[in-house]
Amino acid sequence: MQFLYPNVLFLMLLPAFILMFLLLKKQTLLTQHFSKQILEKLSIKNQYLSSKSRTFILFLSLFCMIIALSRPVSNEKIHESKQELIPILIAIDVSKSMLANDIYPNRLEFARKKVLDIIDNQTNFAIGVILFAKSSFILSPLTQDFISLKTLVNN
Repeated sequence: MQFLYPNVLFLMLLPAFILMFLLLKKQTLLTQHFSKQILEKLSIKNQYLSSKSRTFILFLSLFCMIIALSRPVSNEKIHESKQELIPILIAIDVSKSMLANDIYPNRLEFARKKVLDIIDNQTNFAIGVILFAKSSFILSPLTQDFISLKTLVNN
């Protein structure tokens, strides 16, 4: 196992050990200056965990966070895959200007039919459709599921 950021591991462990030392030292300093009765009144009682177990859980969680921040990774293996798909992304204007009747029946219907023809004739392609007017949105991301793509384009 390797760490992507080993400097974080080393730089954060030092303050964690100092914090651990101060918290443990604080416990002994408090018992020197205050009686047990006063400390019992001042401390928060927990019927499930003692103060030592809470301190242990605090340090364990701090240690786990430091390990997570240093980003441990296992040895990466190079995996080669051949992608035989060719991506095609089709953008269609859906503004009101596409409703002009200069092409039968109108430009939008003509574009929809052409997209359906492209979907029918492609086999080793991944096709995506983006619609735009004032702003754009994705009708379908790149996909090979041509049946649902046809349904989306038809509707």
